[in-house]
Amino acid sequence: MFDSDANRGNLRVLHLIPSLGQGGAEAAMANLIATYQPGIDHAVTTMIDVPSHFRIAQPIFYGRGRRGQPSPALILQLRQTLRRVRPHILHCWMYHANLLSIASLGSNVRILWSIHSERPDSLSNSMTRLVSATCARLSSIVPDRIAYVAETARAHHEANGYAAAPSVVIPNGIDMLRFQIPVTPRPESNLLRIGLVARYDPTVKGHHFLIDVLATHPLRDRFEIIFAGQGCDTAAQLRDHLASVGLLDRTRLLGAVTVIEAIYAELDILALPSRSEALPMTLLEGAAMGLTICASRVGDIALLGFPEEALFEPDDAADCARALDAAAALAHRPGESLRQRSLVADKFSISTVARRYAELYRSLAKI
Repeated sequence: MFDSDANRGNLRVLHLIPSLGQGGAEAAMANLIATYQPGIDHAVTTMIDVPSHFRIAQPIFYGRGRRGQPSPALILQLRQTLRRVRPHILHCWMYHANLLSIASLGSNVRILWSIHSERPDSLSNSMTRLVSATCARLSSIVPDRIAYVAETARAHHEANGYAAAPSVVIPNGIDMLRFQIPVTPRPESNLLRIGLVARYDPTVKGHHFLIDVLATHPLRDRFEIIFAGQGCDTAAQLRDHLASVGLLDRTRLLGAVTVIEAIYAELDILALPSRSEALPMTLLEGAAMGLTICASRVGDIALLGFPEEALFEPDDAADCARALDAAAALAHRPGESLRQRSLVADKFSISTVARRYAELYRSLAKI
């Protein structure tokens, strides 16, 4: 692809990412490279050989590493891929890929780090915290630029030792044609379908917190619940908790869903009770489809323009219950659905975000 006569003068970008499993950063990367950028070619290399959750047309070089096990072989593999692709830019996604980018030093490639977490001190995995701390010490030496997905993420990382000079903020982008308000609205019903679309991470994502809030909520008998995300369908703790509070028969537990827009189309309220987020893709996708958002005030969520009354303080059950009341009152209002979509379209369409990345790539290539 890169060696064809038609593409020989194009700017080449190699994306380095831990895996192509379901996740917000992974979706952001897949959206970006699927969007046409004149004069720019993309390829992807992973650290772990996990089947792709996404349809990616560009070349993919799968890594031979294993999750949670550092592998010196990844250094050799990256250097081999660099020689094969000969990129101008190495775009690294998330902490482990950022750290591995040191293997590219001396390869005459510009290094771009991407950071998609809100704050490094709240990471649930101790190995990832160590990797992030190491990246902080290298951040003034290794990357030519650091791209954060949210202003709050930049502030927290720089407060934790990341270099300030090379940073820029570029948000996640979504395909507005894929995520649209359904043409045929759901039939009127007394039921309220609430969804939480996130991997099962009991430390960060708040599945168990939301279960406890819903179990004691005055509207409990009106709620139907959908949990969708990696691990939600197999987590025994989740199933046992739902059973213990009498909500299991009102809940669907799904794993990683490829056609996630079909799940959003079933919902009235999209909830995200996380303790830490930067700029979650799921809220942008749900809002683009006109869903009422009920989320914790973390990261840049409070800055997105969602109804303030449907936001709540993290880990505050009483405040979450109040926000759910507000979200229930807002649901099924056509005007509110259109407003939610317009909020996303203005700043977070993938075409807008892709143009910003194209400008960044070209500026890096000129260094």
